[in-house]
Amino acid sequence: MEFPLFGQTVAVDLVNTLWAQGGRIVDALDSVGGANRWLVAVADNRLSDGTTLQEAAGAVAVRLRDEPFRAALAELRDQARDVLIAGANARRPTARSLDAVNRSAAAAPSRLQARVDAQGGWSLQRLRQPPLSIAVLAALAEDVLATAALGTGLIECTTPNCLGVFVQDDPRRHYCSPACANRARVARHYARTHGGADPAS
Repeated sequence: MEFPLFGQTVAVDLVNTLWAQGGRIVDALDSVGGANRWLVAVADNRLSDGTTLQEAAGAVAVRLRDEPFRAALAELRDQARDVLIAGANARRPTARSLDAVNRSAAAAPSRLQARVDAQGGWSLQRLRQPPLSIAVLAALAEDVLATAALGTGLIECTTPNCLGVFVQDDPRRHYCSPACANRARVARHYARTHGGADPAS
């Protein structure tokens, strides 16, 4: 797996670009190529306001080609992680994280533009001014703020050592992915059949 995409908000997918696998931390944004692959993968995913990331960035091809953009994206992810986890745990995020996400959102102000087709159907498009990197970061930051403010169902995965965050869309769901749910089932089975012994020993 190159990076987890849970099909939820892009903000959740952004935070989950940092995950634990095989006892180590994996970062999908640790290179320009990796960060570009992630952006391309989520470009057509819906943000909290209903637009796609590509639409929110000005309807241009979303690409990441330089180290400053990659570093800014990774920094936004780290600040977003604090904001979303605070929302998941009904606590205040650090002032530094919230200020950083607010600054990113304000860096590329947007406006809505309405269109009416020949049949009278309305559509809205959110427009931002270039450059692309600032527009993408602003759209992601707005999605982080909207996701955190809603807070409904936003939780951390309950699997030990997992860094996943997700929107709990089913009250029985406690894990970010089927892999984490399976690890928990295996651990429960091992504990039952081995008298509560630690499966790692």
